[in-house]
Amino acid sequence: MEEMSPENANVDPRPAFAITAVLLGLGAPVIQAIIRPLLEAYVPYPMNRFVSLWPFWIATAFAIFVSVKIENIPLSTFGIGKNTRSLRYRLIELIAALITGLVITIVLVLFSNAVRDALGASSPTLFDPDSIPPAWILILAWITAFFCEEFLFRSYPIERLGMLTGNRWFGVILTLVTFVLFHIWGWDWIHLATVVLPAAIIVTGIYLWRRSLLFVMIIHAVFDLPLIFLPFLAPYL
Repeated sequence: MEEMSPENANVDPRPAFAITAVLLGLGAPVIQAIIRPLLEAYVPYPMNRFVSLWPFWIATAFAIFVSVKIENIPLSTFGIGKNTRSLRYRLIELIAALITGLVITIVLVLFSNAVRDALGASSPTLFDPDSIPPAWILILAWITAFFCEEFLFRSYPIERLGMLTGNRWFGVILTLVTFVLFHIWGWDWIHLATVVLPAAIIVTGIYLWRRSLLFVMIIHAVFDLPLIFLPFLAPYL
């Protein structure tokens, strides 16, 4: 059931295309995991790491194409729009997003460490210092994470499934579950329960409140900022 409003009165709903775009987006991490062994076998390093990011960008491009060119849904529906606010307002908003991301990161890291200490659990070793990709790969991975993940796991499925079902909460629950599940490959249950899930809930709540993809992208960018410093941190890992 499509939910119509004056803002999307000219929408030409194509549920099959929309559902395909949602599934492709939510399934991007699975596709990445499936093709990674092939890339490592046949594509030279570090280009195999670069190509492994493509499923996220292809899924993002496909969802945007389906929305804009096939269904005639404006990008503003997904929290992407020209900011008509004053420069002062936009700067304040940018600073607010940066501070929000920093505060959430610090609080969740402290909370996670406290839980580990209480359980007597050690922090998992997730990175091999000798296999950290070049800085340019890490920067692209960082951009992919905050841009594609926020679009594919936040704004697009929440809004599009909301239009299809008339209830945004279906999209909210689905995206939260899938977002946590695809982090299982790289983290232990403590990190999932104390960082990934709380962060996903908080950022989703902020998105539903602000309806701004840029705002939550900045928060996510702050979360993952240490990623681009791995080459410099490698000697200490």
